[in-house]
Amino acid sequence: MIQSLEYVGVISPLDLLGTSLKREALFFDKIAIPNVLSEFIFRDSLLACPIRSIEYLIDAGIIIDPVKEYIGETTYLKKIGQNLYEKRLKEIEERENALAKELEFPIQSYTAQNLTSLFEILAKAIKETFERIGKQLHYKLGIPFQRVGASIVRFKNQLDYDRRGIAIDLKTGFSLNAFPLYSDNIALNDDFGTGKDDIIRLVIEQLPEPECESVTWERIIDFRNDPETKKLLTYLRHWITEVSKREANYNDILEEIAYYCAKYEEHIRLYKMKLKHGVFETLLMIPAEMIEGVIRLKPTKTVKALFTVKRQNIELLEQEKKAPGRDLAYLIRARDEFDG
Repeated sequence: MIQSLEYVGVISPLDLLGTSLKREALFFDKIAIPNVLSEFIFRDSLLACPIRSIEYLIDAGIIIDPVKEYIGETTYLKKIGQNLYEKRLKEIEERENALAKELEFPIQSYTAQNLTSLFEILAKAIKETFERIGKQLHYKLGIPFQRVGASIVRFKNQLDYDRRGIAIDLKTGFSLNAFPLYSDNIALNDDFGTGKDDIIRLVIEQLPEPECESVTWERIIDFRNDPETKKLLTYLRHWITEVSKREANYNDILEEIAYYCAKYEEHIRLYKMKLKHGVFETLLMIPAEMIEGVIRLKPTKTVKALFTVKRQNIELLEQEKKAPGRDLAYLIRARDEFDG
């Protein structure tokens, strides 16, 4: 069997504050989280569920650290502007030291400056006093604000690179099928960009969010590893690729998902009703067929009776393949498995 490219979702470590990763794991083969095991400021505030599972998910191959495995620490620091950040801090420190030296000296004696009139002395004193106050405010308030500003710029660069930048680098530099993921509080708008990023995010929002405590990771992994589930996920990803090739907005795609999921469910529900009726008739027929086969020494009737139910199950699988909305059947299977 031909292996399809693995899908890799890229998220920021801060996204662990609001997700157990289980819904993302229903769509992506791997989840890339830069520096996932490093200590960061919000680590102690993380939800108990994801933080307890990180090491296990790394061992299971679901979580990867793209910095450690692909990009490298040196390149990563360069990408987030660490060198510029350190240069900026050095400039601020030099300015701080210069101001500190200036403020060590008191205001000069004005009589020694050949100032003869009282007006000139007063004007000079006021000017230098205000200049000194300005330098003191800059020293005590301006310098700390500049440090905060430099940190904010670096943090913003890191947040942007941790998702979009890493996804681009994994695609272009390492040929991985990587896509950035953003938290739910960033609203989707009607202006879809080129490619599959927005559509993937929309589709993920249609997947169920498995309950953190009651749905174990072993159950998630078993679901992912099921051959039929893998096949349905391949169909869904192909549908996403096809949709990304045409012009469509958020509402159009959302409506299409709802329509085809409803059509698929309706088709399967009606066929199962028909199958249920057929199975009932078969259960009534099997004992008579088997008894007749034994008494009359006709094993063909016995074999026919035993394989009737199996044939009906095969017919159900064939109907699932023919059902409209087949490409979105993975969403329905995931909902049936994990909703409620």
